[in-house]
Amino acid sequence: DPKTGYTAIFIISANGYFFKPTIIMKGTTSTCLNKIKIIDDYDIYKKYTKSGWIDENILLFLLREIAISINYHNCTLILDNYSVHKKDIIIDVAGSLNIKLIFVPPNMTPVHQPLDVKINGPVKSIGKYLSKELFLEEPFSTPSLCDSILMLIESIKRIKSKTIIDSFVTACHFKYND
Repeated sequence: DPKTGYTAIFIISANGYFFKPTIIMKGTTSTCLNKIKIIDDYDIYKKYTKSGWIDENILLFLLREIAISINYHNCTLILDNYSVHKKDIIIDVAGSLNIKLIFVPPNMTPVHQPLDVKINGPVKSIGKYLSKELFLEEPFSTPSLCDSILMLIESIKRIKSKTIIDSFVTACHFKYND
């Protein structure tokens, strides 16, 4: 239901780690986050924008979170060509945080974006499976927005580190060494 939907942002690392996902709700004030207040802040970042899509403030927040998580060491972030990703402020802040940005050429994300190569498909499949399980338990219920996000969180937990590493190996054409 588009009126109750959300945007989910995943960040993964080449060593097999899934960062805390970010959920973006559509709204003009933080009141819109009340729809998901029962979900623990430990499990997701909760953000909102007027459009329900990522904006530069959320991306700047995520860049800072990435930098903190790796103690400001050098790293690379692979992005698609969404306009927010290419704003000067994003590029400048990423550089100041030792984050090199690589932009996958248009129409090439299914081949060169690790999330698209081997992660998003399984996350969606696991989510559908969990949704069917819920339906079998309660055949006349409709999953709520919170149910959907909780299934997303559970789906991510079921993705193995090896799958994430393999996704980088396939998408980036490199060999992984422990």
